[in-house]
Amino acid sequence: MGEMTRGECPRCHAERNAEILAEDCVERTDDDSGIWSESSLAILKCSGCDCRYIRRITACSEDADPETNEIEPETTYWPSRSLSRSRPRPRWLGSEILGFGFEADEPAIAAVLVEVYSAVDANLHVLATIGMRTVFDRACDRLGVDQYFKFADKLGARC
Repeated sequence: MGEMTRGECPRCHAERNAEILAEDCVERTDDDSGIWSESSLAILKCSGCDCRYIRRITACSEDADPETNEIEPETTYWPSRSLSRSRPRPRWLGSEILGFGFEADEPAIAAVLVEVYSAVDANLHVLATIGMRTVFDRACDRLGVDQYFKFADKLGARC
């Protein structure tokens, strides 16, 4: 078992004990100015749910508090706990999608919708938009709309 630490688990949405699976530290100093920085990246495994996530700790001599001259390292996590709080999934996502029976006949649509929700949760809006366009195109194809129609023509097509 590896070294233990505390981390913000994105799945548990809380600070939990975590095992450090891997860690890399880099220290740099500018000889001319005396400015230094430290950076540490670690892969953590939550002791509660076994979720793996990344912790980054950075510190720089330029970030010292002007009054106390103390340096507070900055710790960030990916995925972050705030971003990983997922938007509620629709009830129909786990069943027959929109009543068309897509999940049984077209598992790719359900899989892409799950990925779209994950992209939205992580604020990856361009990726979510591309995913929704893919869902739209697959659904239109499934409903018998010509796949070579332009987007506007697909919107106006009658099934």
